[in-house]
Amino acid sequence: MSVPSEKFPKYAEYLSTHPDAELEDWLEARDSWRDQRHADQIARAQQADARTRTLSQRTQTFSAKMQTAVQTDPDLLSKVHPRLLQTKPLSGLAPDEPPTFGNFLVEQILASEHPEKLLLHLSNDQEVQRLAALDPDRVIRELAKIEYGLGAAPSGPVPVPARPSNAHPPVKPLGGSPPHDADTPPGDDADDEAHRLYWNQKELARRRRG
Repeated sequence: MSVPSEKFPKYAEYLSTHPDAELEDWLEARDSWRDQRHADQIARAQQADARTRTLSQRTQTFSAKMQTAVQTDPDLLSKVHPRLLQTKPLSGLAPDEPPTFGNFLVEQILASEHPEKLLLHLSNDQEVQRLAALDPDRVIRELAKIEYGLGAAPSGPVPVPARPSNAHPPVKPLGGSPPHDADTPPGDDADDEAHRLYWNQKELARRRRG
């Protein structure tokens, strides 16, 4: 959705680009601009509200699942790498925050039926680096296998989670070549919303397949 300019040109300025315009034409264009600007503001507010509600619901569900998991394993959180608890999910990013691979992983954890399994598995720095080299579909399949205890993907065994270290592994920014279809990640010139839409579609597809 395009965002109108913050200020509509005065009549004299409008004539520089619309030399044949009458005053009535300018008034009509100004009113249309105001209506569009108001509609865009409402749409952005509704989208932000929807994202906030969805994030709140997911967070509550995640917290309830983790409470149950901690009751089973009181030492669970001490085995989880701090970076996973400090990184925002995709749905929690502000509009001006560029999404990263780390945000994508935490989004999968937040939406998982078994978040404790993914938290423990992704506490292994080498495993995160391995996943970062894969395409998004493969990452989602790998995480689904871990979540439901189906074993490692055919490419090789998944390392056993090691004790978390203090080192923060490099995070792979989202991007790449320009998209050719819905299965190709957005390119470097794509905006944040395009990245969020792409990863959210991948998450929806994963949950449908699950």
